[in-house]
Amino acid sequence: YKVANGQEIPNLGQKTMRGITHEEGIARTITAQVADVKQPLMSVMRLVQAGHRVVFDEPGAYIEHKASKERIWLQEQGGMYMLKLWVHAAGKSTDAGF
Repeated sequence: YKVANGQEIPNLGQKTMRGITHEEGIARTITAQVADVKQPLMSVMRLVQAGHRVVFDEPGAYIEHKASKERIWLQEQGGMYMLKLWVHAAGKSTDAGF
């Protein structure tokens, strides 16, 4: 991967995680590429390919599963939309912002 300043970050593989959304308590499986970063990014294109609709609007942004109409709300923080997800890691729960 190449970041804004031109530095390259190696891909360290792929990991599939099971998490629960912070606000709604919805269980989801996420497959992510692993890299040495502080906050991972989600691909809107991949979400759409997986049957979701992604909406960025007032009064809020959300990811909606098209078939079930289930919505996961995104939180705006410093001009970025964040998905708060609790992920079970190494025997403890952690708060991972996606």
